[in-house]
Amino acid sequence: MKSTSHLQLVLPETDDITPSIPDWVLQVSDLSKRFTIYKHDRSRLLEFFGNRRHHEEHWSLKNINFEVHQGECIGVIGPNGAGKSTLLRILSGITAPTQGTVTIRAKVATLLDLGVGFHASFTGRENIKLNCKLLGMTDQEIQTATPHILEFAELGDFIDFPVRTYSSGMQLRLGFSIAAHVPNNILLIDEVLAVGDQRFQRKCVRKMESFLSQGKTIILVSHDLHAVRSLCSKAIWLDKGTIQMFGPATEVVDRYIQGSPNSKRSTVSLQPEPMGTNTHTLQYQSSTTDSTPEQNLTSHAISNNQT
Repeated sequence: MKSTSHLQLVLPETDDITPSIPDWVLQVSDLSKRFTIYKHDRSRLLEFFGNRRHHEEHWSLKNINFEVHQGECIGVIGPNGAGKSTLLRILSGITAPTQGTVTIRAKVATLLDLGVGFHASFTGRENIKLNCKLLGMTDQEIQTATPHILEFAELGDFIDFPVRTYSSGMQLRLGFSIAAHVPNNILLIDEVLAVGDQRFQRKCVRKMESFLSQGKTIILVSHDLHAVRSLCSKAIWLDKGTIQMFGPATEVVDRYIQGSPNSKRSTVSLQPEPMGTNTHTLQYQSSTTDSTPEQNLTSHAISNNQT
């Protein structure tokens, strides 16, 4: 079995006296992801000791290219199985791509699956410290951020109960509160906001709006097309692992509902503020597919589009 390093830290070149700083904070180039599917466990052994292939290969993402600029909110929409969550997992560094590169010029915080990053036997308070430590915060930063996290989560006495006793909504409260209060410039959110009650959802939206007003960036995967319309400046429509359309959120959502992407992709660029030169590039490289996505939903969440 061969092992391949998927993650490489590339420092910016310093030979150029006046380097040209890109105006994006995240760039995806020719990104593809392949999953290898074995129907039975014994197929792995048969393939390992034999010369025949006993697996199927499925591509979840194929040749994905886009850039995200400072202060933008990007919505990612598409049917189940389109590759949306896989894309966010690659951007957050949880999963390595099969091909292509991801370049990030800012700190990233993620809110993906509920319970990810939590120790079930630890209390909510202990999990706050654990997550903040994993994100590289100092003891002083954790001590400063903890009261704000507790106030936003509104868990009351349950903050000192083990996380295994929490409901899905309570886990969402704690997870979002941590992600929203740790030092970061890019926030990645998967469909988890649908779990919370409406009051907390509105509270999260206000926090996200405040986050954007500070010039920070959000990438939001959601089936709530109304939220994508109202919150996002641009949107990506994924289907069968490829980008069907990338452009203004309202236009992309309309095309998605109609089931007909625009033949000519449109792009919108916000003018970002200049960024410092002490940035880093996370570059994934490999030459080593994902499950085949379901067919596009032609009438998904039309009711959410009514205003």
